[in-house]
Amino acid sequence: MYGNIIEFDRDLSAFFKGYDPAISHVGDSQRLMQVHEKHASLASRFDGKGVPPVAPLLMTRLADARTMMTACTDLMRRGRKAPGVDGMTLEMLFPSERRSLCRQVAREIRERTYCPGQDRIVKIPKPGKKGFRAIAVQNARDRVVGRAAVRILQPVLDPTFSCFSFGCRPKRSSMEALATALALASSQSRWVWIADDVVRAFDRIPFGRFLQACQAHFPVEVVEFITVIAHKGTRRGLRQGNPSSPLFANLFFDFHLDRPWNARHPDLPVIRYLDDVLLLCSSVDEAKIAYPALASQATAIGTPLGSSVETSVFDLTRSIGRLGGIPRWIDERNAHGPNCGKGVE
Repeated sequence: MYGNIIEFDRDLSAFFKGYDPAISHVGDSQRLMQVHEKHASLASRFDGKGVPPVAPLLMTRLADARTMMTACTDLMRRGRKAPGVDGMTLEMLFPSERRSLCRQVAREIRERTYCPGQDRIVKIPKPGKKGFRAIAVQNARDRVVGRAAVRILQPVLDPTFSCFSFGCRPKRSSMEALATALALASSQSRWVWIADDVVRAFDRIPFGRFLQACQAHFPVEVVEFITVIAHKGTRRGLRQGNPSSPLFANLFFDFHLDRPWNARHPDLPVIRYLDDVLLLCSSVDEAKIAYPALASQATAIGTPLGSSVETSVFDLTRSIGRLGGIPRWIDERNAHGPNCGKGVE
């Protein structure tokens, strides 16, 4: 089913009769995900040419108990997580209780009565540094909803992201980002690198601008749902501690940073790993011109960079040993795997 566009055509009658083959069947949750992912892939490739649009079907598929069960299974497969303020983890529940939980939250989403619980703030020591880092831990039911949102929304969003975006995307690791940077540097003699990041990016993202990015991809009901799970009640910042947080950050930066920059500077693409950015320049002089332009754009969208041109420009033609200091995600995040990020699953 949906193996290619020809096979997809054979099932169009279901859509024309008002049925969604992803949810109208009686079967396991895995089949729903397979149909949805194939539909999203074909819709992005053929852009309405013989393929029904996927956007009007997103909320129905998301608010399905089978989607929640898939999300629940995903979270449990990734290991035991800390409990939220309610003190409950998915592992504490019997299978029947987990199914009941999934049916309940799916019903609340359909009826638009779902409301996330409060976060539990945990302070953990910063590795190799003084002080602590505050981590938000959400309740298990809220993490299930967040993971379900990722399973439904990511297949729609990911094909639209820049090919130079690597953080928290399927089958894209920090080592692939580094390999891409080295390949570009080698082929175009770009060995002067600009490496910087957005300080406290999740706390600084303007929520109004984030909604603009959402509205460019999703219908009103999906944007309203995203607002419920992502809004922290302030003009700035996204809720953290949720599996959907990295996806939403990628959506914001792709819309407001990657696309505008790459359109203006096609020969100088920004390589981004979530909130870390890397530019490859051919000379120090070019880097000194490019950095203020990048910093200006980052500031204009409300997420200023954290360093300066003096500390962010690295001339690798002089000392390849300096590569050890940039970008920091090469060492710090690779140990956590290709889909690491600031979302707690």
